[in-house]
Amino acid sequence: MSRAKKIGLIIGGSLAGLILLVVIGGIITVQTQWFRNFVRTKIVTAVEDATGGKVDLGSFAFAWTHLRADIRDFTVHGLEPAGSAPLLHVNHVQVDLKLLSPFKGFIDLAYLLVDTPTANVMVFPDGKTNIPAPKIKQKPSQKSGLETIVDLAIRKFDLMNATVSFADAPAKINATGQNLRMHLDYNMLHPSYTGEVDVMPLKVQGLDANVKLPLTLEKDKITLANATIETPQSKILISGDMSDMNNPKTSAHVNAQVALAEIEKVAGMKLPVRGVQFLNADVTASADQQTMRIQSAHVTLGASSIEASGTRDNVQFNATVALNEFMANAAGIVKAGGNAVLKDQNWRVTGNVDGRGIGFRQGSMHLSNVALDSSVTAELSNYLHANGAWTGTDAQLQAKASGVVHLIAGSPEYQLA
Repeated sequence: MSRAKKIGLIIGGSLAGLILLVVIGGIITVQTQWFRNFVRTKIVTAVEDATGGKVDLGSFAFAWTHLRADIRDFTVHGLEPAGSAPLLHVNHVQVDLKLLSPFKGFIDLAYLLVDTPTANVMVFPDGKTNIPAPKIKQKPSQKSGLETIVDLAIRKFDLMNATVSFADAPAKINATGQNLRMHLDYNMLHPSYTGEVDVMPLKVQGLDANVKLPLTLEKDKITLANATIETPQSKILISGDMSDMNNPKTSAHVNAQVALAEIEKVAGMKLPVRGVQFLNADVTASADQQTMRIQSAHVTLGASSIEASGTRDNVQFNATVALNEFMANAAGIVKAGGNAVLKDQNWRVTGNVDGRGIGFRQGSMHLSNVALDSSVTAELSNYLHANGAWTGTDAQLQAKASGVVHLIAGSPEYQLA
């Protein structure tokens, strides 16, 4: 045997022996009570540092043969008053670890299961919540929050049977999600998660909705593909994406059929619509921090409809209104087209109105077969806007119209001033 081969055998044997010692050492280490305590302490410390809350574990077990940590009654206490439900309680948390080489950080997360979590977010009268601040302040980073999540690289995790309660004390708003399940798979070649989030049902103001969100989380992008929100009478489909988390850009396509009875139930108000059960909408829009653009919007309500496109400050529209759907003892169709422009916090609407077969009946007065052809200019002045809310009670609507009204076939024409 040549000298080179002998040296190669010695080196190879030495490396094999070293690898064997490392494997044996690793097997021995993960069986020790020290390693169990190490994993338990790491989990508690990491959660407390990240949330700023106090963590309690009902029980902790570690199976070294599967490198699996099982936690029962995992609780995070926030700033809620004594005797209140905690910020977060989870019946069962399972963490599967994977040993790596020392060059890759020793330990990786292979699987995370969160079974039957209950979150309780409280909003106090002063606007503060029971969510504490993290103990460790994060250093400034160019990474977005989404990129940080994707970089965690948990191979797979499941969120099952979750309940989320949000109570805003001043507004008395309550929403609860039941049977929430999240299943995401991590793609190692192209760092991203792909999976689905389900809530069945999501309860809002006494209305149950089943929510399915097929999604993809990339380092700086969230994509929804035919997400579904479905109630006993309504169905909404949403596809779209949000990119550049530090300067969000959003695009979406929404197709919906919504029962008016369910809108009234959630809003707690009666809509001024007669004889119509459903609103249908098909909208494609995009937005960034500067503006919003409507590529196309088509909404129908019985025989009435509206089509629109444009930007947040300049909208072109065409509308058709069936009068009998909004007023009793009325008939006829009115069509309007034009544009609405927002300038200096004032809306200016210009367009043309065309009506045919218009009729009204009020007591002994009866008009029928009225035709309307007019140009219209309307201005909404003294419009105030603060913090995203409409404010002010002195708004004035000033409208001017010019054109011709025909009363009953063959009658004189009446000019509009």
